[in-house]
Amino acid sequence: MKTPSFWFQNGYHPNSLLRGAAYLYGCGRALHVRLTSPVLPAVPTICVGNLIAGGAGKTPVACALYHLIGTHDTVMLTRGYGGRKTGPALVHVDDVARDVGDEALLLVRTGTCVVSRDRRAGIDFIARNNGRLVIMDDGLQNRQIYAHLNILVIDGAVGFGNGHLMPAGPLREPMADALARTDIIILIGDDARGVTRTIHSHIPVFTARAVFDTSVLNHAKPYVAFAGLARPQKFFDALTHLGTPPVTTRSFADHHVYSANDLNDLVLLAGQHQAQLITTEKDAVKLPPDMIANGTIQVLPMGISFDTPEHLKAAIFEKLKDRITP
Repeated sequence: MKTPSFWFQNGYHPNSLLRGAAYLYGCGRALHVRLTSPVLPAVPTICVGNLIAGGAGKTPVACALYHLIGTHDTVMLTRGYGGRKTGPALVHVDDVARDVGDEALLLVRTGTCVVSRDRRAGIDFIARNNGRLVIMDDGLQNRQIYAHLNILVIDGAVGFGNGHLMPAGPLREPMADALARTDIIILIGDDARGVTRTIHSHIPVFTARAVFDTSVLNHAKPYVAFAGLARPQKFFDALTHLGTPPVTTRSFADHHVYSANDLNDLVLLAGQHQAQLITTEKDAVKLPPDMIANGTIQVLPMGISFDTPEHLKAAIFEKLKDRITP
């Protein structure tokens, strides 16, 4: 399912049907929280989560944190959304997205990664295999685990959207509940929605930027851009900002699995415009490798750069120090 555009419209007032569905969703979540008893993992665990459904930048932030604080015994943990493996299992660079999910393939390019539908079992697996620090991609709403440190990732361009619970809005849980468990906030990009004004002063906010490898771009060449993200427009806007506005675009649902028909249509579309196809790294892991190797589809690499990395690193270890028993 594609992300509804009204989720991110300021001042949006949902109809009675959506309000009712959101109320039921909230009741169901509250009951789940009441019936679940979280466990403190034996291994120090950092949860990199968000408050909205998709698109905040959790996975690239997890990779950036691995570079910032990781060592040889740091392991990234993912649920493996869209994959068939339930795990827990190590992810290998030659795995495929249909088995471990697209996000796992991005994480394993950075460092050691484990996929596990059951995050508690995943952390136990990591502990048995001598992991000493876990960076968990997503899981802020998972009440099985009481992470040692919760980092909330916010995309400054959209903030918390229209402020409503799903399906009336993008919120996975009430803002107050998520912020009550949040230790550190990482804000990506400018705070266009002013969300930092709603954050309690005791929660430190660190800023970051999306950075792109522009060396792959040819500004003299027309591009047809496509993406299967929660918000594909975010990728299209980035290309425009980098000086290569697409001549046309195609949007797919988040975690979309590309069929042969999809790829044929995209190639035909590029041919009609005498343009080069370009997509994201997250989409690229689900595409035939030969289409990337032979240049049929170009990939724009993206990462996260922290504005004050040393201050963020110090804050993370300071908070962990108080929560880990020697």
